[in-house]
Amino acid sequence: MGPLTERQKAAVLATTQALAAQDRQIERNRQRQQLYIDALSQMRDIVRAATQDFARGDLGQPTTCSTACSRMRFVTCATR
Repeated sequence: MGPLTERQKAAVLATTQALAAQDRQIERNRQRQQLYIDALSQMRDIVRAATQDFARGDLGQPTTCSTACSRMRFVTCATR
């Protein structure tokens, strides 16, 4: 097969650089999505706890829900 020509070397380098850039973008996207997943999980837990509290006749603590909503707004703003 022999050594690579300069053109082949440039093509391999360009492909490698493009794949590395793609990997970096995928990681950034994964990190953004994880913020949403974490916030949604927190909201789910709060809603579940509030539902159980309501069933027991306890109104729960509204500050917890308020904090979670603020976090969700922060995540939404931070990923734009």
